[in-house]
Amino acid sequence: MLHRHIISGLQSGMLLAALIVASIRPVSGQGWNMTLAANYDDNSLPFNGTVTYNDIWGYSSAGKEYAILGGIKGTLFIEVTNPNAPVLRDYEFGADTNSTWRDYKTYQNYCYAVGDVGNATLQIFDLSFLPDSVHKVYDSNALFTKGHTIFIDDNSDRLYVAGPNNQTTGILVIDISTPTAPSLLVNANLGNYVHQVFARNDTVYCFMGTGNGFQVWDFTNVGSPSNIATYNSYPGAATGYSHSGWMDEDNTYMIHTDETHDHAVKITDISNLASISTPATFKSTLLGPTWTNSVAHNPFVKGSKVYISYYWDGVQVYDISDPLVPRQRAYWDTEPANALYFGFGGCWGVYPFLPSGNIIASDINNGLFILQETATFPVELVDFQCEKFSGKVLLSWKSWSESNTGNFVVERALGESGFTEIGTVTASGTSGTYKNYDFIDDSGESGKRYYRLRINDLDGNYEYSKTVVMDLQNEFTPSVIYPNPVPAGSPFQFEISFHTRATAQLNLFDLAGKSLWNKMIQPEPGSMTFVIDPGTIAAGTYILEVVSGETRFRERIVVEK
Repeated sequence: MLHRHIISGLQSGMLLAALIVASIRPVSGQGWNMTLAANYDDNSLPFNGTVTYNDIWGYSSAGKEYAILGGIKGTLFIEVTNPNAPVLRDYEFGADTNSTWRDYKTYQNYCYAVGDVGNATLQIFDLSFLPDSVHKVYDSNALFTKGHTIFIDDNSDRLYVAGPNNQTTGILVIDISTPTAPSLLVNANLGNYVHQVFARNDTVYCFMGTGNGFQVWDFTNVGSPSNIATYNSYPGAATGYSHSGWMDEDNTYMIHTDETHDHAVKITDISNLASISTPATFKSTLLGPTWTNSVAHNPFVKGSKVYISYYWDGVQVYDISDPLVPRQRAYWDTEPANALYFGFGGCWGVYPFLPSGNIIASDINNGLFILQETATFPVELVDFQCEKFSGKVLLSWKSWSESNTGNFVVERALGESGFTEIGTVTASGTSGTYKNYDFIDDSGESGKRYYRLRINDLDGNYEYSKTVVMDLQNEFTPSVIYPNPVPAGSPFQFEISFHTRATAQLNLFDLAGKSLWNKMIQPEPGSMTFVIDPGTIAAGTYILEVVSGETRFRERIVVEK
Protein backbone atom coordinates (compact mmCIF):
# COMPACT_ATOMS: atom_id res chain seq x y z
CA MET A 1 0.00 0.00 0.00
CA LEU A 2 1.36 3.42 -0.94
CA HIS A 3 1.96 6.14 1.60
CA ARG A 4 -1.23 8.04 2.49
CA HIS A 5 -1.44 11.73 3.40
CA ILE A 6 -4.06 13.38 5.56
CA ILE A 7 -4.22 17.16 5.51
CA SER A 8 -5.90 20.01 7.33
CA GLY A 9 -6.05 23.47 5.79
CA LEU A 10 -2.90 22.44 3.91
CA GLN A 11 -0.81 24.25 6.47
CA SER A 12 -1.32 22.07 9.52
CA GLY A 13 -0.99 18.31 9.69
CA MET A 14 -4.23 17.39 11.37
CA LEU A 15 -7.54 16.57 9.76
CA LEU A 16 -9.34 18.15 12.73
CA ALA A 17 -8.03 21.58 11.80
CA ALA A 18 -9.50 21.29 8.32
CA LEU A 19 -12.88 20.51 9.81
CA ILE A 20 -12.68 23.63 11.96
CA VAL A 21 -11.48 25.93 9.15
CA ALA A 22 -14.09 24.79 6.64
CA SER A 23 -17.15 26.99 6.40
CA ILE A 24 -20.46 25.10 6.30
CA ARG A 25 -23.09 27.65 5.37
CA PRO A 26 -26.77 27.09 6.18
CA VAL A 27 -29.54 27.15 3.61
CA SER A 28 -29.35 30.41 1.64
CA GLY A 29 -28.81 31.60 -1.90
CA GLN A 30 -30.73 31.83 -5.13
CA GLY A 31 -32.66 29.10 -6.89
CA TRP A 32 -35.94 27.77 -8.23
CA ASN A 33 -37.47 24.35 -7.41
CA MET A 34 -34.23 23.57 -5.59
CA THR A 35 -32.95 24.21 -2.08
CA LEU A 36 -29.48 24.33 -0.58
CA ALA A 37 -28.85 21.81 2.21
CA ALA A 38 -25.27 22.94 2.83
CA ASN A 39 -22.24 24.58 1.23
CA TYR A 40 -18.78 23.32 2.25
CA ASP A 41 -16.04 25.88 1.57
CA ASP A 42 -12.60 25.71 3.21
CA ASN A 43 -11.21 29.24 3.06
CA SER A 44 -7.71 28.06 4.00
CA LEU A 45 -7.30 26.06 0.78
CA PRO A 46 -4.85 27.49 -1.76
CA PHE A 47 -5.94 28.91 -5.09
CA ASN A 48 -4.36 29.30 -8.51
CA GLY A 49 -5.49 32.47 -10.24
CA THR A 50 -9.26 32.41 -9.74
CA VAL A 51 -9.57 28.66 -9.13
CA THR A 52 -9.76 26.97 -5.72
CA TYR A 53 -11.89 23.95 -6.63
CA ASN A 54 -12.48 22.05 -9.86
CA ASP A 55 -14.36 18.86 -10.73
CA ILE A 56 -16.58 16.66 -8.59
CA TRP A 57 -17.81 13.05 -8.55
CA GLY A 58 -19.81 10.96 -6.10
CA TYR A 59 -19.63 7.61 -4.34
CA SER A 60 -21.95 5.63 -2.10
CA SER A 61 -21.53 2.48 -0.01
CA ALA A 62 -23.24 0.84 2.96
CA GLY A 63 -25.88 3.55 3.13
CA LYS A 64 -23.37 6.40 3.22
CA GLU A 65 -22.70 8.98 0.51
CA TYR A 66 -19.58 10.93 -0.38
CA ALA A 67 -18.46 13.81 -2.57
CA ILE A 68 -15.07 13.56 -4.28
CA LEU A 69 -13.97 17.15 -4.82
CA GLY A 70 -10.91 18.41 -6.66
CA GLY A 71 -8.68 21.12 -5.23
CA ILE A 72 -5.45 22.78 -6.32
CA LYS A 73 -3.17 20.52 -4.27
CA GLY A 74 -5.25 17.36 -4.16
CA THR A 75 -8.60 15.70 -3.54
CA LEU A 76 -11.14 16.17 -0.76
CA PHE A 77 -13.28 13.17 0.27
CA ILE A 78 -16.35 14.58 2.01
CA GLU A 79 -19.15 12.57 3.58
CA VAL A 80 -22.56 13.99 2.65
CA THR A 81 -24.83 11.29 4.15
CA ASN A 82 -26.37 14.02 6.28
CA PRO A 83 -26.79 16.67 3.58
CA ASN A 84 -27.01 19.43 6.17
CA ALA A 85 -23.71 18.52 7.85
CA PRO A 86 -20.95 17.50 5.38
CA VAL A 87 -17.78 16.11 6.98
CA LEU A 88 -14.29 16.00 5.46
CA ARG A 89 -13.15 12.38 5.89
CA ASP A 90 -9.78 12.52 4.11
CA TYR A 91 -7.55 14.60 1.86
CA GLU A 92 -5.09 13.11 -0.63
CA PHE A 93 -2.35 15.08 -2.34
CA GLY A 94 -1.99 14.91 -6.09
CA ALA A 95 1.37 14.19 -7.70
CA ASP A 96 1.27 17.77 -8.97
CA THR A 97 0.21 20.07 -6.15
CA ASN A 98 -0.70 23.11 -8.25
CA SER A 99 -3.34 21.75 -10.60
CA THR A 100 -6.36 23.79 -11.69
CA TRP A 101 -7.75 20.72 -13.45
CA ARG A 102 -8.52 17.36 -11.94
CA ASP A 103 -11.01 14.75 -13.09
CA TYR A 104 -12.54 11.74 -11.31
CA LYS A 105 -14.57 8.62 -11.94
CA THR A 106 -15.35 5.59 -9.76
CA TYR A 107 -15.32 1.87 -10.47
CA GLN A 108 -16.43 -0.65 -7.85
CA ASN A 109 -14.93 0.71 -4.60
CA TYR A 110 -12.12 2.65 -6.30
CA CYS A 111 -11.74 6.27 -7.34
CA TYR A 112 -9.59 7.05 -10.40
CA ALA A 113 -8.06 10.53 -10.54
CA VAL A 114 -6.09 12.44 -13.18
CA GLY A 115 -4.70 15.95 -13.52
CA ASP A 116 -3.87 18.05 -16.55
CA VAL A 117 -1.19 20.33 -15.14
CA GLY A 118 2.50 19.69 -14.46
CA ASN A 119 3.92 16.31 -13.53
CA ALA A 120 0.67 14.55 -12.79
CA THR A 121 -0.06 10.80 -12.52
CA LEU A 122 -2.91 8.36 -12.59
CA GLN A 123 -4.00 7.87 -8.98
CA ILE A 124 -6.27 5.13 -7.67
CA PHE A 125 -7.87 5.35 -4.23
CA ASP A 126 -9.49 2.50 -2.32
CA LEU A 127 -12.71 3.87 -0.83
CA SER A 128 -13.71 0.75 1.07
CA PHE A 129 -12.24 2.11 4.34
CA LEU A 130 -14.55 5.11 4.41
CA PRO A 131 -15.77 6.81 6.50
CA ASP A 132 -12.53 6.25 8.40
CA SER A 133 -10.09 7.06 5.61
CA VAL A 134 -9.08 6.67 1.97
CA HIS A 135 -6.11 4.54 0.90
CA LYS A 136 -4.02 5.42 -2.12
CA VAL A 137 -3.18 2.12 -3.85
CA TYR A 138 -1.73 3.34 -7.16
CA ASP A 139 0.16 6.50 -8.10
CA SER A 140 2.13 6.24 -11.33
CA ASN A 141 2.93 7.93 -14.64
CA ALA A 142 3.80 4.63 -16.32
CA LEU A 143 0.76 4.83 -18.63
CA PHE A 144 0.61 8.61 -19.00
CA THR A 145 1.48 11.75 -17.08
CA LYS A 146 -1.31 14.22 -17.75
CA GLY A 147 -4.90 13.44 -18.66
CA HIS A 148 -7.60 16.04 -19.31
CA THR A 149 -10.70 13.93 -18.66
CA ILE A 150 -11.55 10.28 -18.01
CA PHE A 151 -14.57 8.04 -18.50
CA ILE A 152 -15.19 4.55 -17.14
CA ASP A 153 -17.47 2.04 -18.86
CA ASP A 154 -18.42 -0.53 -16.23
CA ASN A 155 -19.74 -2.93 -18.88
CA SER A 156 -16.34 -3.37 -20.51
CA ASP A 157 -14.06 -2.66 -17.49
CA ARG A 158 -12.35 0.09 -19.45
CA LEU A 159 -10.98 3.48 -18.51
CA TYR A 160 -10.84 6.00 -21.37
CA VAL A 161 -8.38 8.88 -21.10
CA ALA A 162 -8.95 11.97 -23.25
CA GLY A 163 -6.23 14.55 -23.79
CA PRO A 164 -3.31 12.51 -22.42
CA ASN A 165 0.19 13.90 -22.84
CA ASN A 166 1.26 10.91 -24.96
CA GLN A 167 -1.61 11.00 -27.47
CA THR A 168 -2.53 14.47 -28.74
CA THR A 169 -4.86 13.25 -31.50
CA GLY A 170 -6.75 10.44 -29.81
CA ILE A 171 -7.34 8.59 -26.55
CA LEU A 172 -5.91 5.88 -24.33
CA VAL A 173 -7.97 2.81 -23.49
CA ILE A 174 -6.96 1.11 -20.25
CA ASP A 175 -8.05 -2.26 -18.84
CA ILE A 176 -9.17 -1.94 -15.19
CA SER A 177 -10.64 -5.42 -14.79
CA THR A 178 -8.01 -5.72 -12.05
CA PRO A 179 -8.77 -2.33 -10.49
CA THR A 180 -5.41 -1.72 -8.84
CA ALA A 181 -3.32 -2.91 -11.80
CA PRO A 182 -4.39 -0.87 -14.84
CA SER A 183 -2.90 -1.93 -18.17
CA LEU A 184 -2.89 -0.21 -21.55
CA LEU A 185 -5.10 -1.79 -24.20
CA VAL A 186 -4.44 0.72 -26.96
CA ASN A 187 -3.00 4.17 -27.59
CA ALA A 188 -5.52 5.11 -30.29
CA ASN A 189 -4.82 7.81 -32.86
CA LEU A 190 -8.24 9.09 -33.96
CA GLY A 191 -6.99 11.97 -36.09
CA ASN A 192 -8.05 14.88 -33.85
CA TYR A 193 -7.64 16.07 -30.30
CA VAL A 194 -10.30 14.52 -28.08
CA HIS A 195 -11.50 16.61 -25.15
CA GLN A 196 -13.92 14.14 -23.57
CA VAL A 197 -15.58 10.80 -24.30
CA PHE A 198 -18.80 9.00 -23.47
CA ALA A 199 -18.72 5.22 -23.85
CA ARG A 200 -21.49 2.65 -23.65
CA ASN A 201 -20.39 -0.93 -24.23
CA ASP A 202 -17.90 -0.71 -27.12
CA THR A 203 -19.31 2.42 -28.77
CA VAL A 204 -17.33 5.55 -27.91
CA TYR A 205 -18.45 9.13 -28.57
CA CYS A 206 -15.50 11.51 -28.83
CA PHE A 207 -15.99 15.26 -28.41
CA MET A 208 -13.27 16.85 -30.45
CA GLY A 209 -12.87 20.53 -29.69
CA THR A 210 -13.07 23.58 -31.94
CA GLY A 211 -15.13 23.12 -35.10
CA ASN A 212 -14.84 19.31 -35.11
CA GLY A 213 -18.13 18.25 -33.50
CA PHE A 214 -18.09 14.66 -32.28
CA GLN A 215 -17.15 11.31 -33.75
CA VAL A 216 -18.46 7.84 -32.97
CA TRP A 217 -16.01 4.93 -32.84
CA ASP A 218 -16.46 1.19 -32.52
CA PHE A 219 -13.92 -0.25 -30.07
CA THR A 220 -15.15 -3.85 -30.24
CA ASN A 221 -11.75 -4.68 -31.69
CA VAL A 222 -9.94 -2.46 -29.25
CA GLY A 223 -6.62 -2.74 -31.08
CA SER A 224 -8.13 -1.51 -34.32
CA PRO A 225 -11.10 0.81 -33.67
CA SER A 226 -13.28 1.82 -36.61
CA ASN A 227 -15.05 5.11 -37.23
CA ILE A 228 -18.85 4.78 -37.38
CA ALA A 229 -19.88 8.40 -37.78
CA THR A 230 -18.71 12.00 -37.73
CA TYR A 231 -21.17 14.75 -36.81
CA ASN A 232 -20.02 18.33 -37.18
CA SER A 233 -23.08 20.00 -38.73
CA TYR A 234 -25.22 20.68 -35.65
CA PRO A 235 -26.14 24.32 -34.88
CA GLY A 236 -23.01 26.19 -33.82
CA ALA A 237 -20.62 23.34 -34.55
CA ALA A 238 -18.36 25.40 -36.81
CA THR A 239 -17.69 28.05 -34.14
CA GLY A 240 -18.12 26.02 -30.95
CA TYR A 241 -15.70 23.99 -28.85
CA SER A 242 -17.22 20.50 -28.77
CA HIS A 243 -16.78 19.76 -25.09
CA SER A 244 -18.75 16.87 -23.58
CA GLY A 245 -21.96 14.87 -23.71
CA TRP A 246 -24.10 12.28 -21.95
CA MET A 247 -26.45 9.75 -23.56
CA ASP A 248 -30.02 9.22 -22.43
CA GLU A 249 -30.99 5.89 -20.92
CA ASP A 250 -32.74 4.71 -24.10
CA ASN A 251 -29.64 5.13 -26.31
CA THR A 252 -31.63 7.52 -28.50
CA TYR A 253 -30.36 11.02 -27.72
CA MET A 254 -27.01 12.57 -26.89
CA ILE A 255 -27.17 15.77 -24.85
CA HIS A 256 -23.94 17.66 -25.52
CA THR A 257 -22.35 21.03 -24.97
CA ASP A 258 -19.94 23.42 -26.64
CA GLU A 259 -17.75 25.20 -24.12
CA THR A 260 -18.28 28.44 -25.98
CA HIS A 261 -20.20 31.54 -24.94
CA ASP A 262 -23.64 32.02 -26.51
CA HIS A 263 -23.85 28.39 -27.69
CA ALA A 264 -26.91 26.35 -26.75
CA VAL A 265 -27.01 22.83 -25.32
CA LYS A 266 -27.83 20.32 -28.06
CA ILE A 267 -30.25 17.38 -28.01
CA THR A 268 -29.04 15.16 -30.83
CA ASP A 269 -30.83 12.11 -32.21
CA ILE A 270 -28.31 9.25 -32.45
CA SER A 271 -30.82 6.42 -32.94
CA ASN A 272 -29.56 6.05 -36.52
CA LEU A 273 -25.84 6.77 -36.71
CA ALA A 274 -26.08 6.95 -40.50
CA SER A 275 -28.40 9.96 -40.17
CA ILE A 276 -27.60 11.96 -37.02
CA SER A 277 -29.64 15.12 -36.45
CA THR A 278 -30.24 17.75 -33.77
CA PRO A 279 -33.98 18.34 -33.37
CA ALA A 280 -33.77 20.64 -30.34
CA THR A 281 -31.50 23.01 -28.44
CA PHE A 282 -31.90 25.02 -25.25
CA LYS A 283 -29.95 27.63 -23.31
CA SER A 284 -29.98 29.03 -19.77
CA THR A 285 -29.88 32.82 -19.47
CA LEU A 286 -30.19 33.77 -15.80
CA LEU A 287 -28.73 37.19 -16.62
CA GLY A 288 -31.14 37.84 -19.47
CA PRO A 289 -32.37 39.90 -21.13
CA THR A 290 -29.33 42.10 -20.48
CA TRP A 291 -26.89 39.26 -21.04
CA THR A 292 -27.68 36.05 -22.92
CA ASN A 293 -24.21 34.77 -23.88
CA SER A 294 -24.03 32.06 -21.19
CA VAL A 295 -21.76 29.02 -21.46
CA ALA A 296 -22.52 25.43 -20.43
CA HIS A 297 -19.93 22.96 -19.12
CA ASN A 298 -20.87 19.31 -18.38
CA PRO A 299 -24.27 17.57 -18.80
CA PHE A 300 -25.41 14.39 -17.04
CA VAL A 301 -28.65 12.53 -17.78
CA LYS A 302 -30.66 10.83 -15.05
CA GLY A 303 -34.03 9.45 -16.01
CA SER A 304 -35.93 12.09 -17.96
CA LYS A 305 -33.83 15.03 -16.74
CA VAL A 306 -30.46 16.47 -17.64
CA TYR A 307 -28.34 18.12 -14.94
CA ILE A 308 -25.78 20.64 -16.21
CA SER A 309 -22.91 22.43 -14.52
CA TYR A 310 -23.54 25.71 -16.32
CA TYR A 311 -20.61 27.85 -15.15
CA TRP A 312 -21.98 31.30 -14.17
CA ASP A 313 -25.59 29.99 -14.23
CA GLY A 314 -24.86 27.35 -11.58
CA VAL A 315 -26.66 24.00 -11.63
CA GLN A 316 -29.37 23.84 -14.29
CA VAL A 317 -31.97 21.06 -14.52
CA TYR A 318 -34.02 20.47 -17.68
CA ASP A 319 -36.81 18.01 -18.35
CA ILE A 320 -36.15 16.10 -21.58
CA SER A 321 -39.02 13.63 -21.30
CA ASP A 322 -40.07 15.18 -24.60
CA PRO A 323 -36.68 15.71 -26.25
CA LEU A 324 -38.23 17.95 -28.88
CA VAL A 325 -39.51 20.36 -26.22
CA PRO A 326 -36.97 20.56 -23.36
CA ARG A 327 -38.24 22.49 -20.31
CA GLN A 328 -36.36 24.03 -17.42
CA ARG A 329 -37.27 22.29 -14.15
CA ALA A 330 -34.96 23.77 -11.53
CA TYR A 331 -31.73 25.64 -10.92
CA TRP A 332 -29.38 26.80 -8.21
CA ASP A 333 -27.02 29.72 -8.79
CA THR A 334 -23.72 28.87 -7.08
CA GLU A 335 -22.26 32.32 -7.85
CA PRO A 336 -25.19 34.76 -7.43
CA ALA A 337 -22.90 37.81 -7.18
CA ASN A 338 -21.91 37.42 -10.83
CA ALA A 339 -23.32 40.14 -13.10
CA LEU A 340 -22.14 39.18 -16.60
CA TYR A 341 -21.00 36.22 -18.67
CA PHE A 342 -17.29 36.97 -18.89
CA GLY A 343 -14.69 34.22 -18.88
CA PHE A 344 -15.31 30.98 -17.01
CA GLY A 345 -16.40 30.85 -13.39
CA GLY A 346 -19.13 29.49 -11.18
CA CYS A 347 -20.22 25.85 -11.30
CA TRP A 348 -17.57 23.46 -12.64
CA GLY A 349 -19.17 20.05 -12.03
CA VAL A 350 -22.38 18.39 -10.89
CA TYR A 351 -23.22 14.81 -9.81
CA PRO A 352 -26.91 13.77 -9.71
CA PHE A 353 -26.54 10.02 -9.17
CA LEU A 354 -26.48 9.62 -5.37
CA PRO A 355 -29.08 7.08 -4.12
CA SER A 356 -30.65 9.70 -1.83
CA GLY A 357 -31.51 11.90 -4.79
CA ASN A 358 -29.40 14.71 -3.37
CA ILE A 359 -27.33 16.60 -5.92
CA ILE A 360 -23.73 17.61 -5.30
CA ALA A 361 -21.98 20.33 -7.27
CA SER A 362 -18.63 22.11 -7.26
CA ASP A 363 -18.11 25.84 -7.66
CA ILE A 364 -14.70 27.14 -8.70
CA ASN A 365 -14.56 29.61 -5.80
CA ASN A 366 -17.31 28.54 -3.44
CA GLY A 367 -16.66 24.81 -2.99
CA LEU A 368 -19.18 22.01 -2.49
CA PHE A 369 -22.93 22.55 -2.80
CA ILE A 370 -25.40 19.92 -1.58
CA LEU A 371 -28.75 20.53 -3.26
CA GLN A 372 -32.24 19.06 -3.18
CA GLU A 373 -34.99 19.35 -5.77
CA THR A 374 -38.30 20.51 -4.35
CA ALA A 375 -40.72 20.42 -7.30
CA THR A 376 -43.34 17.68 -7.30
CA PHE A 377 -45.24 16.48 -10.33
CA PRO A 378 -48.43 14.44 -10.68
CA VAL A 379 -46.89 11.03 -11.32
CA GLU A 380 -43.59 9.22 -11.54
CA LEU A 381 -43.34 7.02 -14.62
CA VAL A 382 -41.00 4.07 -14.26
CA ASP A 383 -41.63 2.62 -17.72
CA PHE A 384 -43.14 3.70 -21.06
CA GLN A 385 -42.70 1.59 -24.18
CA CYS A 386 -44.32 0.57 -27.44
CA GLU A 387 -44.41 -2.64 -29.42
CA LYS A 388 -45.84 -3.73 -32.75
CA PHE A 389 -48.32 -6.54 -33.27
CA SER A 390 -50.58 -7.35 -36.25
CA GLY A 391 -50.06 -3.93 -37.78
CA LYS A 392 -51.09 -2.14 -34.58
CA VAL A 393 -49.06 -0.40 -31.87
CA LEU A 394 -49.45 -1.32 -28.20
CA LEU A 395 -48.38 1.43 -25.80
CA SER A 396 -47.83 0.37 -22.21
CA TRP A 397 -46.60 2.27 -19.18
CA LYS A 398 -46.18 1.80 -15.46
CA SER A 399 -46.50 4.49 -12.81
CA TRP A 400 -45.35 4.81 -9.25
CA SER A 401 -46.42 7.27 -6.57
CA GLU A 402 -49.31 8.99 -8.33
CA SER A 403 -50.47 12.15 -6.61
CA ASN A 404 -53.65 13.96 -7.62
CA THR A 405 -53.33 12.57 -11.15
CA GLY A 406 -56.25 13.06 -13.52
CA ASN A 407 -55.48 11.26 -16.78
CA PHE A 408 -52.95 10.34 -19.41
CA VAL A 409 -53.49 11.92 -22.83
CA VAL A 410 -51.85 9.84 -25.57
CA GLU A 411 -50.31 12.01 -28.30
CA ARG A 412 -48.87 10.90 -31.63
CA ALA A 413 -46.80 12.51 -34.36
CA LEU A 414 -46.40 11.03 -37.83
CA GLY A 415 -43.05 11.66 -39.51
CA GLU A 416 -42.11 15.32 -39.05
CA SER A 417 -45.64 16.49 -38.19
CA GLY A 418 -46.59 17.84 -34.78
CA PHE A 419 -48.19 15.88 -31.96
CA THR A 420 -51.96 15.40 -31.88
CA GLU A 421 -54.18 13.76 -29.28
CA ILE A 422 -55.36 10.24 -30.16
CA GLY A 423 -56.84 9.04 -26.86
CA THR A 424 -57.17 9.41 -23.10
CA VAL A 425 -56.65 6.91 -20.29
CA THR A 426 -57.99 7.66 -16.82
CA ALA A 427 -55.37 7.62 -14.04
CA SER A 428 -55.70 6.07 -10.60
CA GLY A 429 -55.59 9.49 -8.95
CA THR A 430 -53.46 8.97 -5.85
CA SER A 431 -51.46 5.80 -5.29
CA GLY A 432 -48.26 4.60 -3.65
CA THR A 433 -48.08 1.35 -5.57
CA TYR A 434 -47.25 0.37 -9.15
CA LYS A 435 -50.07 0.87 -11.66
CA ASN A 436 -50.06 -0.53 -15.19
CA TYR A 437 -51.73 1.13 -18.18
CA ASP A 438 -52.00 0.43 -21.91
CA PHE A 439 -53.44 1.89 -25.09
CA ILE A 440 -53.74 0.45 -28.63
CA ASP A 441 -53.24 2.60 -31.71
CA ASP A 442 -54.91 0.79 -34.61
CA SER A 443 -55.00 3.73 -37.03
CA GLY A 444 -53.13 1.76 -39.71
CA GLU A 445 -50.77 4.47 -41.03
CA SER A 446 -47.39 3.14 -42.11
CA GLY A 447 -44.05 4.77 -41.48
CA LYS A 448 -42.45 6.20 -38.36
CA ARG A 449 -44.67 7.19 -35.44
CA TYR A 450 -43.72 9.13 -32.31
CA TYR A 451 -45.71 8.77 -29.08
CA ARG A 452 -45.73 10.65 -25.79
CA LEU A 453 -48.02 10.98 -22.76
CA ARG A 454 -49.33 14.26 -21.43
CA ILE A 455 -49.85 13.58 -17.71
CA ASN A 456 -52.50 15.87 -16.28
CA ASP A 457 -53.17 16.40 -12.60
CA LEU A 458 -56.50 17.48 -11.17
CA ASP A 459 -55.32 21.06 -10.60
CA GLY A 460 -54.55 21.74 -14.26
CA ASN A 461 -50.78 21.15 -14.08
CA TYR A 462 -49.17 18.70 -16.47
CA GLU A 463 -45.92 17.19 -17.63
CA TYR A 464 -44.85 15.11 -20.61
CA SER A 465 -43.39 11.64 -20.66
CA LYS A 466 -40.40 10.74 -22.78
CA THR A 467 -41.08 10.15 -26.48
CA VAL A 468 -41.04 6.59 -27.84
CA VAL A 469 -40.75 5.70 -31.51
CA MET A 470 -42.30 2.93 -33.61
CA ASP A 471 -41.47 2.37 -37.27
CA LEU A 472 -44.24 0.52 -39.06
CA GLN A 473 -42.46 0.32 -42.38
CA ASN A 474 -41.60 -3.15 -43.66
CA GLU A 475 -38.41 -4.61 -42.25
CA PHE A 476 -37.00 -4.86 -45.78
CA THR A 477 -37.64 -4.12 -49.46
CA PRO A 478 -36.65 -6.82 -52.00
CA SER A 479 -35.53 -6.15 -55.55
CA VAL A 480 -35.65 -8.16 -58.79
CA ILE A 481 -34.08 -11.63 -58.88
CA TYR A 482 -31.58 -11.91 -61.71
CA PRO A 483 -31.45 -13.86 -63.89
CA ASN A 484 -34.90 -15.41 -63.79
CA PRO A 485 -35.30 -17.91 -65.42
CA VAL A 486 -31.99 -19.30 -64.16
CA PRO A 487 -29.85 -21.39 -66.56
CA ALA A 488 -29.26 -24.88 -65.16
CA GLY A 489 -26.15 -25.04 -62.96
CA SER A 490 -25.80 -21.22 -62.85
CA PRO A 491 -26.10 -18.99 -59.78
CA PHE A 492 -28.65 -16.20 -59.42
CA GLN A 493 -28.59 -13.09 -57.27
CA PHE A 494 -30.99 -10.70 -55.61
CA GLU A 495 -30.68 -7.57 -53.49
CA ILE A 496 -32.55 -6.67 -50.30
CA SER A 497 -32.70 -3.24 -48.66
CA PHE A 498 -33.04 -3.83 -44.92
CA HIS A 499 -34.63 -1.06 -42.85
CA THR A 500 -34.06 -2.56 -39.40
CA ARG A 501 -31.61 -4.85 -37.62
CA ALA A 502 -34.25 -7.56 -37.18
CA THR A 503 -33.09 -11.13 -37.83
CA ALA A 504 -33.97 -12.37 -41.34
CA GLN A 505 -34.47 -15.92 -42.60
CA LEU A 506 -33.84 -16.80 -46.28
CA ASN A 507 -35.36 -20.02 -47.65
CA LEU A 508 -35.52 -21.83 -51.00
CA PHE A 509 -38.40 -24.33 -51.36
CA ASP A 510 -39.75 -26.56 -54.07
CA LEU A 511 -43.46 -26.38 -54.83
CA ALA A 512 -44.15 -29.20 -52.40
CA GLY A 513 -42.71 -27.07 -49.57
CA LYS A 514 -39.47 -29.04 -49.16
CA SER A 515 -36.56 -26.86 -48.01
CA LEU A 516 -33.58 -26.97 -50.38
CA TRP A 517 -31.51 -24.14 -48.89
CA ASN A 518 -31.79 -21.71 -45.97
CA LYS A 519 -29.74 -19.03 -44.29
CA MET A 520 -30.24 -16.97 -41.11
CA ILE A 521 -28.73 -13.45 -41.10
CA GLN A 522 -28.52 -10.50 -38.71
CA PRO A 523 -28.43 -7.55 -41.13
CA GLU A 524 -27.45 -3.95 -40.63
CA PRO A 525 -29.74 -1.32 -42.19
CA GLY A 526 -28.79 -0.92 -45.86
CA SER A 527 -28.57 -2.95 -49.03
CA MET A 528 -27.25 -6.52 -49.13
CA THR A 529 -26.69 -8.65 -52.26
CA PHE A 530 -27.04 -12.42 -52.08
CA VAL A 531 -25.72 -14.90 -54.63
CA ILE A 532 -27.33 -18.34 -54.52
CA ASP A 533 -26.06 -21.34 -56.45
CA PRO A 534 -28.91 -23.84 -56.92
CA GLY A 535 -26.30 -26.51 -57.60
CA THR A 536 -27.67 -29.69 -59.13
CA ILE A 537 -31.35 -29.19 -58.43
CA ALA A 538 -33.62 -30.31 -61.25
CA ALA A 539 -35.21 -27.96 -63.71
CA GLY A 540 -38.52 -26.62 -62.50
CA THR A 541 -40.19 -23.89 -60.46
CA TYR A 542 -39.10 -23.00 -56.94
CA ILE A 543 -39.99 -20.43 -54.27
CA LEU A 544 -37.51 -17.99 -52.73
CA GLU A 545 -38.75 -16.71 -49.37
CA VAL A 546 -37.43 -13.95 -47.10
CA VAL A 547 -38.96 -13.48 -43.63
CA SER A 548 -38.08 -10.75 -41.12
CA GLY A 549 -40.37 -9.70 -38.30
CA GLU A 550 -43.84 -9.36 -39.73
CA THR A 551 -42.63 -8.87 -43.31
CA ARG A 552 -42.66 -11.84 -45.68
CA PHE A 553 -41.57 -11.91 -49.34
CA ARG A 554 -41.96 -14.79 -51.77
CA GLU A 555 -40.93 -14.97 -55.44
CA ARG A 556 -41.05 -17.78 -58.00
CA ILE A 557 -37.78 -18.84 -59.59
CA VAL A 558 -37.63 -20.96 -62.72
CA VAL A 559 -34.59 -23.19 -63.21
CA GLU A 560 -34.17 -24.10 -66.88
CA LYS A 561 -33.02 -27.41 -68.30
